[in-house]
Amino acid sequence: MSDGSAKRRKHMKRRWVQIASLVSRTSGFFPLTSLGLTLGAVALLGLKFLAIDAMDRVVFVVAYGALGLLFFSTIFVVIASFVVARVVGLQSKNLIQRSDLFEVLLATSTFSKTGFHIPSLLWLPLLRVRGRWLDPPAESRDSGEEAVAPSRRGLYERILRHLTVEDVFGLSRISFSIEQRVRVRVRPHLGNLQAAPIWSSLSGGGDVPHPFGSPDGDRVELRRYVPGDPARFIHWKIFSRTRRLMVRTPERALTKSRRTVAYLIAGVSDEATAALAYFALENRLFDGDWTFRADGSSVSTKNRTEAQTQVLRSALHPGGVGFRAYLEQSDRGGPSSLLIFAPPVEGLWIDRVVPLLRGRKALVLIGVDGVCRTEHPSLLLRILARNAPRQGKKVAVVERVVRRLRFAGAQVHVFDRRTGRMVDGLSADARVSFASRHAEDAA
Repeated sequence: MSDGSAKRRKHMKRRWVQIASLVSRTSGFFPLTSLGLTLGAVALLGLKFLAIDAMDRVVFVVAYGALGLLFFSTIFVVIASFVVARVVGLQSKNLIQRSDLFEVLLATSTFSKTGFHIPSLLWLPLLRVRGRWLDPPAESRDSGEEAVAPSRRGLYERILRHLTVEDVFGLSRISFSIEQRVRVRVRPHLGNLQAAPIWSSLSGGGDVPHPFGSPDGDRVELRRYVPGDPARFIHWKIFSRTRRLMVRTPERALTKSRRTVAYLIAGVSDEATAALAYFALENRLFDGDWTFRADGSSVSTKNRTEAQTQVLRSALHPGGVGFRAYLEQSDRGGPSSLLIFAPPVEGLWIDRVVPLLRGRKALVLIGVDGVCRTEHPSLLLRILARNAPRQGKKVAVVERVVRRLRFAGAQVHVFDRRTGRMVDGLSADARVSFASRHAEDAA
């Protein structure tokens, strides 16, 4: 008996799911909105109980006027929906047949025109058409020619548009989706990375005068002063200008690596990091022999076009799962310099990557869209900035990632995609702790 009741409950649940799915798919074709239904119900009640029974002619005129407005707006919306569906369907077929628009090229967070036009319906009064992208997800602008700003990079095989035809009063509305089979290539927005300093992948050099000598050169590097540093190494000119104590540190003897292996780790908020990798590939910033692989790919490549395609596809495969296999394959090819593009937010990827960095010379590049340094703003600032645009990732979120990577021995740089500059002052305590730990190990 219990098995039969469980089967019946499961069957009823399945039926309710099917009914809910059917309602969600067909609800957009019902022409009346909640406001329209309310207006129609109020007009009918007023016509019945006040206009007819009480012979109130004012209510009679108002009720019939409201019903007439509701009727004509519904008729116009239905006619316009058929016309828009027909025009948009023909336009989609024509765009596919044109070879120059067969592949739509877009950039994230940037409005780009697609060559698609949504009918304006100027020949029907008091109607408007709104459109938005469902797949790939994007923000749309309906000003003549369609312009969209995708929110995620990737390669797509279709465009699924959601169109809404409605009257300006909000009484009638019909919504429907139209699919267009076309290839869409959405690359990460590069921002102002063209202004970023050119980085190089570095490995241990041979510019040391004696094989048993120290690999340190002249004291030309700078870092913040920590208690215990000799006073003779303090840079007093910088202190007089900025009121910050900086000390000179020896320069490491470094040369450019002849072989570079690069890997892109996908994760949360990784669009700026993907833009760094895409920019490096597009501007040929890898010197000499190099290979590249991104999350979601099982094959390394030396072709820049294929590498850029891997960057786009990595959005669907976050987590750094293939990083270990890539390192093992690269180690079989001999000594190399490791370049990693990492997201600014912790995740499963960092537990997979950090243990593999120990004992390696690795350069990690992280991309952000600004860093919010105010952790606890005042009440007045929170009120004034309520409607202000976001200032980027909180500094504590990025610092946790930088600290863990630097503790593993990696050199980490954070770039701001919006300004093209390197973000300074992150995890200074991590650098000091890491340096003191190596000093203790050497002692």
